[in-house]
Amino acid sequence: MLPLLTIVAQAQSVVNTESIRLDSLDNGLSGNVELGFNLVQNINNVIQTQNSSHFQWGRGNHSIMSVNALNLTVFNKTKVLNDGFQYFRYAYSLSPTFDVESFVQAQYNTIINIRGRYLMGLGGRLHVLEANEDSLKLHLSAHYMREYEEETSAIINRHHRLNTVVSFGWPIHDNLNVNFMGYYQPDLMRMKDFRVSTEAGINIQIFRRFTLKYAMAWFYDQYPPEGIRNIFYTFKNTLLFKF
Repeated sequence: MLPLLTIVAQAQSVVNTESIRLDSLDNGLSGNVELGFNLVQNINNVIQTQNSSHFQWGRGNHSIMSVNALNLTVFNKTKVLNDGFQYFRYAYSLSPTFDVESFVQAQYNTIINIRGRYLMGLGGRLHVLEANEDSLKLHLSAHYMREYEEETSAIINRHHRLNTVVSFGWPIHDNLNVNFMGYYQPDLMRMKDFRVSTEAGINIQIFRRFTLKYAMAWFYDQYPPEGIRNIFYTFKNTLLFKF
């Protein structure tokens, strides 16, 4: 399966579940659970927990996906990262190229002043290019999304949003592949209120056992919670050694 980016929820408010979606799912259940805890004590005290799970189930034309993640980092009693979400999606395949799907999501991120955000969505996903193993992949999705959001300042926001998603993966060569995910979420009642989120990555196998991994994520919110800037971005460079 083509390597994809991991979930990025920190420092932005659009959760990327597209990056861990399985393009082809055999009948039955598959998934993973990750539990992490780090404690550092020197002149500073750092506590970090990272817990996540991902499950997918499929049978015939039906499929279900459940994803959740909790992240907390405390530096000298100050929370520098505190976010989490729970996502559940049901999809029904009408044809090899089109799925109807619905989802619900609960999310919080106190660092960017989101006490709680709750979503319900309904729409479809088009498989533009065939999702065979090690093949070029392109998927387009569009959903109506009802959103309820409470900021840490107790401000309540309600929106009717359009959720559009593009997902692209290209294994250019045995030692080179790229991937891209993009989200555009305008308010249908107020189109100038919108969010954009993109993630892109490239994996380059330099030698037999060395792989260079580069990834970036960019997020823009036209009307973020009070006191929060419009743009967030992250860059990651990793050198992987396999033996």
